[in-house]
Amino acid sequence: VDLETESKGVFGLSFDELLGSEWVKDDSICFKVCIEEAVMKEHPSGGQIRVGKTDVVYEHKPPSVEVPPSTLQADLLSLLIEGRHSDVSIEAVYGEAAPVTFSAHTGILSQRSDVFAAAFSHEMRESATRTLTVTDVPPPALKALLHFLYTDDFDEVLKVLREEATHAAGTDAGDAASSSAGSSSAAPISCAPEDAQQSIAQLQAVLAAAHKYGVLRLLRWAEGQLCDKLSCEMACSLLSLAHVYGATELERNCLAFMKANMAQVVKRADFAALAPEALVKFHMHCAGVDPAEEEPGRKRKRDDE
Repeated sequence: VDLETESKGVFGLSFDELLGSEWVKDDSICFKVCIEEAVMKEHPSGGQIRVGKTDVVYEHKPPSVEVPPSTLQADLLSLLIEGRHSDVSIEAVYGEAAPVTFSAHTGILSQRSDVFAAAFSHEMRESATRTLTVTDVPPPALKALLHFLYTDDFDEVLKVLREEATHAAGTDAGDAASSSAGSSSAAPISCAPEDAQQSIAQLQAVLAAAHKYGVLRLLRWAEGQLCDKLSCEMACSLLSLAHVYGATELERNCLAFMKANMAQVVKRADFAALAPEALVKFHMHCAGVDPAEEEPGRKRKRDDE
């Protein structure tokens, strides 16, 4: 404000009149400012927010920082594959196959499996070699189990099973080629049925390994995979597997499949070889009774007796 002019201020007073007014005390004046808040209904388009004067513009831009993808899964798997910082050896000794040794880590295995944790705490307490020998799990299934414990990835399990199947097929093909060398009358052999059976056998072994080491997530996954591979040839063996390892959904699917294909299934020798408990469940299912619902009642009755 130009103090030399005669113009009036917002109070309607000249500067001299304002200094002599009741609002000025000790050369100071207090103002009360009322601010009215206005809500912006819509955010301005184009990422621009205008503040103050119309020629002042602040443009909001997303940050240009690129966050790299996670490498945790690959890092953990490399520890298993390369054996770095390993403190325990898992040795698979199964049948006539050559023993296979995996360099693992007790911390990871103990965290992922209570069974491994108990084994490392008790069975190996006095062991100087830090070696855990597994005699009832095929090496491919044990490898798939370990890869899952390190990655929690079903695709990694499938990858291991495919690689092991390819390796086994290559070995068998090499043996067959050696035995038939020099014979021109040998006919080509179709391996498609054998491949399907090998895939089912691998999944059965994975399910059994997951049950043994208490890895429920892997067990349920293998159970679901086997449900998709039901056939008249495999129904009875899969029912027996489900009965042994408590795979209730696989058991339910097997019973439903066997009932729908009863004429073909009951003629098979493996149907007659079913365990009595499995046969009872089959007859109950055919009678419209769910074996899973009746089993707790039978158990309570035995307990009462």
